[in-house]
Amino acid sequence: LETIMLHRQLPTAIHLAMVSKLVNVFIRHVIDEKPEVLVGFGGTKTKEEVIEAKEEIIQFAFKAGLCHDMGKINSTDIINLQSRKITDEEFRVIKIHPIAGKDMAQAIVAFRPYADIIAAHHLFADCTGGYPMQVKITNMADKVLVDMITICDSIDAATDILGRNYTKGKDFSRILTELKEQSGSRYSGALVEIISNSEALKREMSSLTGEKRAAVYHDLYLRRVKPLALDKKYVERHFEECDENDKEDVLAFVNQYADKDKQLYESLYENCEERYLVRNVEKEIIGVFLGKEELLDGKKTAFMEGFLVKE
Repeated sequence: LETIMLHRQLPTAIHLAMVSKLVNVFIRHVIDEKPEVLVGFGGTKTKEEVIEAKEEIIQFAFKAGLCHDMGKINSTDIINLQSRKITDEEFRVIKIHPIAGKDMAQAIVAFRPYADIIAAHHLFADCTGGYPMQVKITNMADKVLVDMITICDSIDAATDILGRNYTKGKDFSRILTELKEQSGSRYSGALVEIISNSEALKREMSSLTGEKRAAVYHDLYLRRVKPLALDKKYVERHFEECDENDKEDVLAFVNQYADKDKQLYESLYENCEERYLVRNVEKEIIGVFLGKEELLDGKKTAFMEGFLVKE
């Protein structure tokens, strides 16, 4: 699903990654500090059973966060790719995604356990508003996770300064004030109170939606985009200094690609103190740069005396 979203809805792929991480932080805190809130979820009957099932509950919540917006696969790309306010028609399209996502989830065995959560994540906690109003949660034990994802969904959407062009990100303290203002109606009063009363949880959520937000983008890139680049042998260049361990590889590169001046490059390698390599993602050398250190306007500079680059 992540890979499909990267191709179909890049901002949504990033949003799903953020929400799943926020839910992970939130539910871990609840299990450790207020396990009674989750009694009933996952078939648990006591807070001791909640603690015992901690890892299973965390994994379920994390995956629910990753798929809660899967219905946006059907939304038009332009909604996420401009800086103006979205139109009424575009908002009408967006409002279809919970039911579209539920229909997809029910058709795929692996996603079926998350169908209710996907359908209800835009409903108010007290069911007086939100969309779509016709949704009924068939498994009320899931209600606490629905309410948790609703909160995390709003936190990420409101604080996003990198991924959503049509919004202007707020800081975490501002969105927390808004959560409190709508506590007991749009948002679960019990869950908002848990966030408000925990300095550690507020700090962690603030950090994740602030200075650590870019790390979530990078994590998604490393897990999903870079492996695709490796599979397709795209060239991602790494420019680095040579050391003696590279000598054999450099000379093999010279021997393969220097049609005429092999001896010149070998001589430059021995006599130049500035040696650099360019490698692709598979660590294959695709370029060698050899030069000498000079001072230019009092600054250390490397003048290249010879270079060889693979076509």
